[in-house]
Amino acid sequence: DGTWLIDEKGNPVCDAWLWLDARSSEIVKKLSNLTSENDRFNSTGTALFAGQQSCQLSYIEKYNPEILDKSTTAFHCKDWLYYKLTNIRATDPSEACFTFGNFRTKKYDKSVINDLGLSKRTYLLPDIIDGSKTTHPLDNEAADLLGLISGTPVSLAYIDAVCTFLGSGGLDINKNVGTSILGTTSGHMKASKINDIVPNLNLKSGYVMLLPIDNLALQFQTSMSGTLNIDWL
Repeated sequence: DGTWLIDEKGNPVCDAWLWLDARSSEIVKKLSNLTSENDRFNSTGTALFAGQQSCQLSYIEKYNPEILDKSTTAFHCKDWLYYKLTNIRATDPSEACFTFGNFRTKKYDKSVINDLGLSKRTYLLPDIIDGSKTTHPLDNEAADLLGLISGTPVSLAYIDAVCTFLGSGGLDINKNVGTSILGTTSGHMKASKINDIVPNLNLKSGYVMLLPIDNLALQFQTSMSGTLNIDWL
């Protein structure tokens, strides 16, 4: 989540918007009440909230469109880092699809983008690449700055929750198990077959995050007060 905007030359257009920025809260309420919200949620499997890039771009479009006029690409944080390492403008399937796409097709969804009122800003969305299958070489400038070998393969990771889930051993294809992260944000998650996921249109909460494993996605629920829960325990 969050928004990192750059211009044609690759320079930041404005300060980054973090995932905990709440300026777009009113925009979220309006978008959530649209008749098209059921369709958007069914495609993404993901609820709207103020820190999401889609809502932040909608806010900027309404109040500061000149910022978007100067921008050529909208990154998430890791995408910006990947760009600085490889000079490639890209994003991963997990964040791309829960924000602007369809977790079933693993692609951007025009109807989702239209429902968010951002059809004229589609050009800001970078290509989707799967870092588990595709890498790009570390460019010369970054290699010199880091003291690494130019051309070293760089992988664009999936979102942090996906990597945490896999790294903690959360995936067990032989068992129906879940994983919880207890941190500043509490996250509760389990892997499911994509065909078995039916977004709850009455609840409209949480995320569906694609995994770097064919036909599997992560169903993810969060509480933004994880540390308070630890104190309570």
